[in-house]
Amino acid sequence: MLKESILKKVEKTIEDYQLLEKDDRVLIGFSGGKDSVCLLYILYLLKEKYNLSLIAFHLNHLIRGKEAYQDEVFCKEFCQKLNIPLIIKRRNVKKYAQKNKLSLEEAGHKLRYYYYKKIAQKENCQKIALAHTASDNVETILLALIWGKGLKRISGILPKNNNIIRPLIDLTTEEVLNFLKENNLTYREDSSNKDLKIPRNYLRNVVIPYLRKLNPKIEKTFRQITNLLANENEYLEEATKKILNSVIKKKKSEILINKEKFKNLPLAIKRRVVKAILPHLNFSQIERIVKLPEKPIGKKINLENKLIVYNEYQNLRIFSSNKKIDKIFKIKLNKINYFPEINLKLTCQVIDIEKIKEFNYNNCEYFDKNDIHLPLFIRFRKEGDFIPIKNGKKKLKKLFIDMKIPKKIRDQLPLFCDQKGILWILGVYRAYRGFIKKKTKKVLKVKILKWQNPIYQN
Repeated sequence: MLKESILKKVEKTIEDYQLLEKDDRVLIGFSGGKDSVCLLYILYLLKEKYNLSLIAFHLNHLIRGKEAYQDEVFCKEFCQKLNIPLIIKRRNVKKYAQKNKLSLEEAGHKLRYYYYKKIAQKENCQKIALAHTASDNVETILLALIWGKGLKRISGILPKNNNIIRPLIDLTTEEVLNFLKENNLTYREDSSNKDLKIPRNYLRNVVIPYLRKLNPKIEKTFRQITNLLANENEYLEEATKKILNSVIKKKKSEILINKEKFKNLPLAIKRRVVKAILPHLNFSQIERIVKLPEKPIGKKINLENKLIVYNEYQNLRIFSSNKKIDKIFKIKLNKINYFPEINLKLTCQVIDIEKIKEFNYNNCEYFDKNDIHLPLFIRFRKEGDFIPIKNGKKKLKKLFIDMKIPKKIRDQLPLFCDQKGILWILGVYRAYRGFIKKKTKKVLKVKILKWQNPIYQN
């Protein structure tokens, strides 16, 4: 009786969310644990009804030594009894986690999904069936709330996400265990699930039992939350897609966000625009970018992976500081020159030498105007660049090596130039030409008003 009621409940989930179609080839994630045994057996029972072709996949994480290999053997024997093909892969999840700076849970998740996708394509499977339950959904939502994740994560586990399906998503752990007991099905227990240092285990074994005392139907309540938030999330996603291309402009090495259009968007859509461009950001990083248009022009936000977000007059400009800047910035004489793309403000004044009472070299350089070949401009390093020195000239590359300038910032140092070449590597080195002489009548005074020297930022 219980077997039939559970089966009907799963069938209803399949029908409600259109998880399966006739003649589907289905790849089943099979760990050998209680949930995956339940999923595999239920799909086996529904095989004829939907004319399904089933393939199981097991990933040995190589973490629990002998226990992990016993899981592998169990999965082989279980699938043989049901005549279901099984694909086994072995990966050292611990090494992968260390190499990619991930937690063991994150690393395992990433590798499993990598193989799901790869094997599904190779085996021509239309669906990938995973054994997440309503109880897993409670854990996922609570973790998302604890870690301050966005609406998408707080929405919980969806029954269907592209070709990934979760037929057990309306079953509780209690229902799964009862189903296994009635059908005399054994399963493997992961000893690491008892480790309360792992946040998900602490929630499962300590927190949720207390919550269940307050609300015995907690899984049902959280499934309702998932459905509600999933609908809200879907609406906001569609709204964001419709306006995204009108707000952002993608270039070869940067993305521009139109500030005027961005400012007029609802806050929820602003956050999603930023998330669409930079999906790896956390909530606090997104909030900083959302508020950036209200900050002073030239304000920037440094993100991981050398990404920078600059506040310009018309746009927020997102680019990687690892990329070379090819643009030339033309300089006007006797005016304030501001280049928000590189957060540099300077003046170039032509002054009669008699009017200069003293030479102040704090963020300043002075040149004999007669030795300067207009126009003046700022650019960045390119292959083969050299600069005049006392006894000839030296390649910039060699100069930077001699001065021990870090390699990672050499392409970020602005070069003050005239038609003849480099006059000044800002904040680093002045070219050996254009010096003030006794016969100098007019002086070109170059003063940096605003600039953050990358040498002192790294």
